[in-house]
Amino acid sequence: MKRWILAPCLVVVSALGVLVPAGAQASTAAGGQLTSGQPVAASISASGQQAQYTFAATAKENVTFNATHFDFTDHGQVLLDFYEPGSKSIYTMCAFSGNSFCNFTTPVSGTWKVVLFPNAATAGSLTLTFANDVPTQALTPGAPVTTTLKFEGQEAGYTFAATAHESATFDATHFDFADNGPVEVLLEFFEPGSNIAYTTCVFTGNTRCLVKTPVGGTWSFALVPYGATAGSLTLTLT
Repeated sequence: MKRWILAPCLVVVSALGVLVPAGAQASTAAGGQLTSGQPVAASISASGQQAQYTFAATAKENVTFNATHFDFTDHGQVLLDFYEPGSKSIYTMCAFSGNSFCNFTTPVSGTWKVVLFPNAATAGSLTLTFANDVPTQALTPGAPVTTTLKFEGQEAGYTFAATAHESATFDATHFDFADNGPVEVLLEFFEPGSNIAYTTCVFTGNTRCLVKTPVGGTWSFALVPYGATAGSLTLTLT
């Protein structure tokens, strides 16, 4: 599936504080391995602290980091730097100053490193949740499939068998997504073997999408919420 890179977004990663004496260099604590879908409580007790984490990534897949329960004394900015496996150069970074999320596409597989550090003299706590996408599901005609995106920035994938020069219809029902403004959920369709979107449908509620497939084979498509939203819907191929 095609993935978006949303840089700079708002995110956070957790840290267990290590006290830094006045005048000393910033210390870095090993925070451990992040596991998809498992929240991690974080606490920064003094300015100048950093924390290092790792997470397992698959090439060309979307990952998201949700920050909640953000509570820092001076409402300062907190940064999260991402490093490819074996690299000492920052691949991308996120900055956040409250509850939010950050998602991006990892170009290579392996164990990635993330480093969290406040960008000012700040202390406080937050909760971080790293999450992979919902696993790809195969759609068959007449069989409804319900998908729940639990975390902001999370996506889902599907496949279906298509016949050349025929139409496939996708009905979205039980649409239940929430945001502070209008909610848009995209379906991005890809021809067999392609990573460039052939066409896109936009859902804002229960609706229908019609796709004419110029070639036969196994098509794929991605469910991609636009903006900070999570929720669920049911898709039926007819």
